[in-house]
Amino acid sequence: MKTFAIAKNLNLPAGAVTQKFAWLGVSGSGKTYGAGVFVEGLVSVGAQVVVIDTVGNWWGLRLASDGRKPGLQIPVIGGDKGDLPLSSDHGELMAQTVAETKSSLVLDVSDFTDGELRKFVTAFAKSLLMHKKRRPSPTMVVWEECQDIIPQTMYGDDAKMVGAVQRLIKRGRNYGVGTALISQRTAAVNKGCLNQIETMFAFRTTAPLDRKAITEWVDYTGAGDAARKLGKNAPGRLTEMLPELATGSCIVYSPHWLERFEVVSISKKQTFNASSTPDFDSDDRAKELGAVDLRELEAKLATVVKEAEENDVAKLKAKIHELEGRLSKAPSITAETQATLESAIATAELKVMDRDLRLAEISGLHNNLLAAYRALQMNAQRARDLITTGLGAATEATTVSAPPPPPRHVPHAAVTGDYGQQRARTVATSARKSDGLTPMERNFLTALAQYGRMGKARLRTVTGYAASGPVSTAFAKLLAEKWAVDVGGELELTPAGRRVLGDYERLPQGDRLREFLLNGSKLSTMEKKLLDVACRHHPRPVGKASVREAAGYAASGPVSTAFAKLIALGYLANHGANTVIASKELFG
Repeated sequence: MKTFAIAKNLNLPAGAVTQKFAWLGVSGSGKTYGAGVFVEGLVSVGAQVVVIDTVGNWWGLRLASDGRKPGLQIPVIGGDKGDLPLSSDHGELMAQTVAETKSSLVLDVSDFTDGELRKFVTAFAKSLLMHKKRRPSPTMVVWEECQDIIPQTMYGDDAKMVGAVQRLIKRGRNYGVGTALISQRTAAVNKGCLNQIETMFAFRTTAPLDRKAITEWVDYTGAGDAARKLGKNAPGRLTEMLPELATGSCIVYSPHWLERFEVVSISKKQTFNASSTPDFDSDDRAKELGAVDLRELEAKLATVVKEAEENDVAKLKAKIHELEGRLSKAPSITAETQATLESAIATAELKVMDRDLRLAEISGLHNNLLAAYRALQMNAQRARDLITTGLGAATEATTVSAPPPPPRHVPHAAVTGDYGQQRARTVATSARKSDGLTPMERNFLTALAQYGRMGKARLRTVTGYAASGPVSTAFAKLLAEKWAVDVGGELELTPAGRRVLGDYERLPQGDRLREFLLNGSKLSTMEKKLLDVACRHHPRPVGKASVREAAGYAASGPVSTAFAKLIALGYLANHGANTVIASKELFG
C-alpha cells in the first residue's frame, strides 16, 4: 500500500483519504502548515482533495516552497487568485464537479459574506453526499477555520449549514468522503461534528476552554484507555503539555486507527506556506501563480452546467409548453416531425416526473417535521394557558381539588409475546378497544406511568422502539392530545394521559428486561448473542471486534447491521470508535 510521511517516524497510508482528522491549535502553532503537509501527501499518492478555504491562503499549493517554482497543479476556484470565479450560487455545481471529475480543487470562499457562506456550504455538503451515494469514490474534504462553518453556538440559518456538514461527515465515509477539520478555536467547533473525528493532531493550545474541549474529545473517544493499553503516557499528562508545544510539534491522538499517542514534529512542506504572517520585506513575486491547464476541467464544468440546465424543472416545463405550441400550430406537419416533437415532449415530461417524485419524498419528511413542530406549538400554548390559569387562581380564594388517583397497575407475572411491538397488555380489554390508543402509544404512556418523567431516547429504550417516522408521529400525538407534556426536553404523563391509559401492566425492566431480550424477544439469534456478550462486560465498554469474535461471527454486513439495530434500539451505545457499552437500563 502506498504511504506518505507527515512527520518523522509517522507515515500515513493512502487510505487516509477516507478517514476523519482534526488539526487544532492557536494561530501560528503550525496546524495549517501541518494540514498542508497532509494534503501534499494525499495528492502525491493520487488521492482527490478538496479544500474549502475560508481564509484565502491555500493557493500556496500551486507554488513550490520557495514561492517561485511551480507547485501542485490544483485549480483554485474563487478568491483573489482564482483561476475561475466562484459564486455563492455554485455550491451544488461544485459538488457535482467534485463527484464527477475526480479533480483536486481549492474552493476559495474567503470573500463570501456570512449569508453567502451559509448558502454555498449548505448546498455543497448536501449535494456532495447525494452524488457520492450514486458514485462512491475516495475524496478528502478539508475545512479551513471550520468553526466558521460548523460553530458550536448557532444563529439564524447556521443550523442548516451545520446539519448539512454534520451529515456529510457522519455518512460520507460510507461513500468514500474523508474529513479534515482545521481550527484555532477548538471550543467554538460544533461538538456533534468534532466527536466524529478519529485522529487528532493537537498543536500548541493555550486557552483553557480549548484545552478542555480537546480533553473532552480524548475522554469521549476512549483515547485514554487505548493509550494505556499501548503502554503510552496517560492523556492527562500529554494534554498538560499543550500550552508548551513548540511551533510545528503536535500531539497525535489516534487510539484506534493508527494506535499512536505521542508528540511528533511535522515534516517540511514542499509547497509555499501562504498562511505565514506577511513580511513587509517579502518579494511579491512569491505570490504570482503560474498558469494551470483548465481545459479538461472547463470542459467537464460545461457538461455539468448543461446537465443542470437540462434537469431544471422550470426550464423543462417551458420547453414542454414551447413544443406543444409548435405542435398545435403546425396542422400540416409531417409524421416524422410530429414523432420527433412528441418524443421530445415525452422525454421532458419524464424528467419533470422524476424530479416531482424526489420532491414528494422530501415533502413526506417535511410533513413529519411539520407535525412535530405543530405539536410543540400546542405544548407551548398549553404552558401559557397553565401559567395564565395559575396567575388567575392566585388572585382568588379557590379550593384546590385533589388530583385524580394514579392508575391501578397489575404486577408483571410472566414476560411473553413480542416485547418490541406489543408488550403492555391492559386488564381492561374493553377499555383498550375504546380508548383509541395504538399499541405504540399505549406502550409509551405505560412507560411514563411506570418510570415517571424521561427523555425520548430512554423512552424508546425501555419500550423497544428505534428512532423512526412512526415513533416521531406517536410522540407528536402524545403532545397534541395533551396526554404528555414536554418539560425541559423530557416527556411527563398528564392527568389526561393517565385517564386514557387506564389500568396497565408494568413493563419488564432491569434484569428482567435483559432476560426477556436474550430469551423471549424476537431479536435475531445474532442480535441476542452480540447483546449477551456486551452485557457480560457491563459496566465496561468492549470493542465491537471482541464482541463479534466472542459471539462466533466473522466480520460481515449482517454483523454491522445487527450492531446498528441494537444501538438504534438503545440496548447498546457507541463508546468511541468501534467500541460499545450495554445500556444501564438492562441492569438492576
